[in-house]
Amino acid sequence: MFSLNNLRITHSFRLITAALIVLSSGLLALYHTAMPFYLFCGMAAAGVIITTHFIVGHGMLRLKSSIVRCDATEESLYFTQKNGKRVKGIPLSSSIITPSLLLLAWKPVNHPVLGTPLSWLQPLIPSNIFILTTDNISSLEDFRRLRVLLKFGKLNTSKSTTESSLQ
Repeated sequence: MFSLNNLRITHSFRLITAALIVLSSGLLALYHTAMPFYLFCGMAAAGVIITTHFIVGHGMLRLKSSIVRCDATEESLYFTQKNGKRVKGIPLSSSIITPSLLLLAWKPVNHPVLGTPLSWLQPLIPSNIFILTTDNISSLEDFRRLRVLLKFGKLNTSKSTTESSLQ
């Protein structure tokens, strides 16, 4: 019997560092292009805003919608946000699973459009991203179990069934 209890997520120095490296390399590449200065300033400001939002939300977990806990069983996957809201999610096939990084793309089960006559709009609903690294989790063993469950477990088979029924 598979049991994953209370995989807690903390702030991640690795995610913060990666975001700052991507921002600085992008700004350096933009600086060396032949574009007007006002366009460079606008693109740089947008990059700084997006990077700051990513760091605050995923790296430091300061937003109310930041996920601070993940509970999974063979049948379901639940995410608990910082504001206390618990959301049941469906993992998507676009997730990236490696031994040290998990980029989990998911959609909430109880979305107003899913399961209605408007389900043809399902591809237009943006997916949520949940990022786990080996430095922002409470237990490496639970992290391994979650990766195995997502790759080979019943969530994988129910995911494809759910996605095909929604289309």
